[in-house]
Parts: sequence; C-alpha cells; structure tokens
Amino acid sequence: MEGISPTGIEEQLTGLYPGEVVRFGGANRYEVSDAINSAYFTNATSIYFATGEKFPDALSGGVLAGASGSPLMLSHSDCVEPSTTGVLSAQGASTVTLIGGVQSLRASVQTLTPCG
Repeated sequence: MEGISPTGIEEQLTGLYPGEVVRFGGANRYEVSDAINSAYFTNATSIYFATGEKFPDALSGGVLAGASGSPLMLSHSDCVEPSTTGVLSAQGASTVTLIGGVQSLRASVQTLTPCG
C-alpha cells in the first residue's frame, strides 16, 4: 500500500465502516498486543501465546483464540515481556497454550519467565 499514510488508512476505514476507529500503540509489538488484549479482554481463563518474531503462528493462532473467546498474546521465543505478565495477572488466566513448535516458543514461555 505504497503512498498511503497511516492517517489515510484510518480515514478510509472511517468512510467504510460505521463507528469509531481505535488506534493502539506501544514501544514495540508486544506492548501493542498487551494494549489490544487489555482493551478487549477484562478476564480470561485461557490465554494463547504466539511468537512475535514471525507471523504465521499468530495468524493461525488468532483464529483458534478468537473461536474460544480468548486473547492471543505475542511473546519472544524464550521469555514474556514484563508488561504482558501484568496483563495476564489482571485477567486471571489459569491456562496458557503455546501456538507453534519449540523452535517458535520455548518452555520458558509456558512458565511465563519474564524477559530481562
């Protein structure tokens, strides 16, 4: 979509769909994921994780998470952003499901090992 600015996309969406266009931002894709999930999920017993480093797992995992009414969080391959653990705590999730193989997400994500 060369030549279309982010505000141009927002204007197109406003013209095509009724209601408000909501923009989410953050310092990185993990913070954006946290912001979206915080806005649309106030509590969740199950949470899905996909790597934020490649998109195919998140693309297919989003369908699974959506079908179960659960959020899909993005993660590094070996740790979870501190902001993400805060979102998880607020939502009260008791089940964590990883989307993708061990090359995408390691066991340390399953145990919610924080980054840094």
